[in-house]
Amino acid sequence: GHAITIGEPLRLDPVNDLFEDVQAYTCSGTPADCVKLAKHLILKDKKPDLVVSGINHGSNTSVSVLYSGTMSAAIEAALEGIPAIGFSLCDY
Repeated sequence: GHAITIGEPLRLDPVNDLFEDVQAYTCSGTPADCVKLAKHLILKDKKPDLVVSGINHGSNTSVSVLYSGTMSAAIEAALEGIPAIGFSLCDY
C-alpha cells in the first residue's frame, strides 16, 4: 500500500546501461519513496509532466487499489501536484 520509509536510510543508485542517453536509477524504498526521491533529489523540485507507475501484475480495482504499490506511486505523485497514471496487467 501507500508506505514510505521512515527512520532507515534509502539507497539511490544510478543505472548506466539500461537506456542510451537516459539516466535511470534504482531505489531501495517503496514506490512512493521513488516518487519522492525523484521529485526532490533527482529533479530538484522541477515538476515532471507525468509520473507513470507499473506495470503491476494483477488488477488494481476496487479496494485492492488501497494495497497497491503501483497505485501508491501514482497517488504520491498526485499529492505532489504531478499528473500520474498507474498500469496493471489483468492476465494470468
